[in-house]
Amino acid sequence: MLHIYCVTNVGGGKFFGDRNQVVAIKNSLEHLLSSCDVATHEIDVDDVEKLAQYISQDTGTAIVVASGDHGIEFISLFGSKGGSENIVTIWSGHQTFSQLLRVNLEHFNFIALPEYSLKAELIERANGVSNIIRVPTVPMIIDFSDNRLAYENFSLKSLMPDTAKYLMVFLGGDAPDENGLMNKILDYEMENFALYAFHLATSKSLEIIVSNNPRTTKDQADIFFQKLHEYKTEVAYFNFHEGIRAYKPLLHLLKNTGSVAMISGESTSMVDEIVYISGKPAYVMAVSSMSNVHRTHVEYEKGLGNVRVIDTAEFNQDIPVLNERVSFDQGAAEIIAGEVLSKSNHLSWF
Repeated sequence: MLHIYCVTNVGGGKFFGDRNQVVAIKNSLEHLLSSCDVATHEIDVDDVEKLAQYISQDTGTAIVVASGDHGIEFISLFGSKGGSENIVTIWSGHQTFSQLLRVNLEHFNFIALPEYSLKAELIERANGVSNIIRVPTVPMIIDFSDNRLAYENFSLKSLMPDTAKYLMVFLGGDAPDENGLMNKILDYEMENFALYAFHLATSKSLEIIVSNNPRTTKDQADIFFQKLHEYKTEVAYFNFHEGIRAYKPLLHLLKNTGSVAMISGESTSMVDEIVYISGKPAYVMAVSSMSNVHRTHVEYEKGLGNVRVIDTAEFNQDIPVLNERVSFDQGAAEIIAGEVLSKSNHLSWF
């Protein structure tokens, strides 16, 4: 039997983007291995000892999938406890974290990163040690039926009927760069974000829906809404911190209505998921919490015509027009799963 262990870190209500990457890779592996006997498990990032115990009790093949900086630490610690030729480790991320330039890469069988975020130093370190998998985006879960069910079962569905058209605003927050240093959104950027939302919604006769994410602070949201309220604008607000999980319902609406998305640019996962799952180009708001990697990512998507970038450093009523469709080829999770299986054909599931 093949065991797939998904390493996640969502106990504190954060790092859902990292978990989505892991689950997307797991889903693609399961799809390609549909004729095999596969068992999947979710392991908390703090349970290295538990994973080592599980694997020591089973003589079958195991794949360990992790993401984010905490995933780097997990695989490094797990690898230092001894490995096996029947264990394959996969790490996926949205940027080349500084830890990747320091840890023993012998513990990392596969490292998957978007082309725009790869560093030459990592490529050199990995040569002959780890397999670098180059992908166009971060891995993402694309499950239209799941999003539809999430909408149908959403307790606040009456606030966003599928007969209307919306401007869906996805607020972000402060975010770490590749060295773990926090970049912050500035107050005036949140005000300009609100101004752009108001003018775009007004010009296109769209109703405004706002959703935040785990990194959005109360102060940041308050600044955004105070500016909107100056224009006496009615808004439906789904606050993640109050336990309202509106993300999947909103993805369903975005794909199936004439709605438009406006996303804070420091969330790589959110930008890619919203654009590629909805199949519609989106507005990305450039803010100070974006690292160089975030900006490179957004410029990459802009070059494909998948996003239009709006600088929140100042307000300008000339809002660019979106393209009609998204440029998209094979998904990152499918690429990763395919390369892992093609380069690991010595393992027992073949």
